[in-house]
Amino acid sequence: MIVRGYGHCSSNPSMEKVHMPGESVLVVDGDDSVRECCRRMLEWFGYRVVAAGTVEEALGGLNGHAFDAVVCDYPMRGQNGLDFLRILRDIGRPEADRFLFMIRFSPERVDLGVPVLYKPFDLVEFKEAIESVIKRNTESLP
Repeated sequence: MIVRGYGHCSSNPSMEKVHMPGESVLVVDGDDSVRECCRRMLEWFGYRVVAAGTVEEALGGLNGHAFDAVVCDYPMRGQNGLDFLRILRDIGRPEADRFLFMIRFSPERVDLGVPVLYKPFDLVEFKEAIESVIKRNTESLP
């Protein structure tokens, strides 16, 4: 899945709020403003959110928690988003199947084996991408 759009971090008052009790999202982005914007949007949608600025912080956030979705920037200082996805797969975390990359728009199509949300994106596209990752995961459960 590829989503392209034009980003902002303002909420749209006409956008329906959705309360999804118990559903949680891990946001991993090295840019403080992007991470905070994503956290606020997801909380506005009704998700519980844990935010991390590095792969190391994100791995620490996994201790004792399972997330319904992971939203992760690709380029970051130190280990990148692809490193994080590989680690999740290597240790058998279910979040590896609930992963959404955020990548700055590139004219080249990027195939990372998981859904990609191209920056900049808008509120509706972000919501739809998260819902798609969660829905795809719940539909694949026995």
